Amino acid sequence: MTAGKSAAPIGLVVAREWNSLKVIKNLDGMQLEIQEIPELEAMHGIWYSITAGDFDQDGDEDYLAGNLGNNHRFQVSDEFPLRIYAFDLDRNGSIDPISTGYWRDQHDVMKEFPVNYFDELVGQSAYFASRFKTYTSFSQTSFQEMLTDEMKERIDHIFHANTTSPRCYGTKGELSAGKSFRGWSSFLL
Repeated sequence: MTAGKSAAPIGLVVAREWNSLKVIKNLDGMQLEIQEIPELEAMHGIWYSITAGDFDQDGDEDYLAGNLGNNHRFQVSDEFPLRIYAFDLDRNGSIDPISTGYWRDQHDVMKEFPVNYFDELVGQSAYFASRFKTYTSFSQTSFQEMLTDEMKERIDHIFHANTTSPRCYGTKGELSAGKSFRGWSSFLL
């Protein structure tokens, strides 16, 4: 992140998977300060890249943030996020991550189901082989129904993504036609 075409770097924009983008300001080369931008914090994605450039040709640096994209089977939003639950399911000292997404169940109700296939989860933990005897019983059980209350209490971390769309952020010019916040604006690509 720079102040202009020839200025020294004034900070850093970090792309984080299963999290929000993060802006870190450089304070005279002596200290870094994390910028709290609620609009950025609210958008958790699977951000994997960020590229700077003057995309609207207004003389200021703009940022193109790469995300998973929208060509996938998931319906992703605040209401229906993708999630990763991290915990030691079988208490063997290893974290057993389980990815989830939302689909309609057999009664046409949106519910959270594992993204992982049954065979993958059986390979991860013997719990799944003992809990489910058929692929059908596994496929019709939501994530919340799959685990015991005691297992749910042992979940160490929950990561989520409520957007998978790439975005472009700018400071003024054509990019400001989108929603503006703290001098930045964004639009959906």
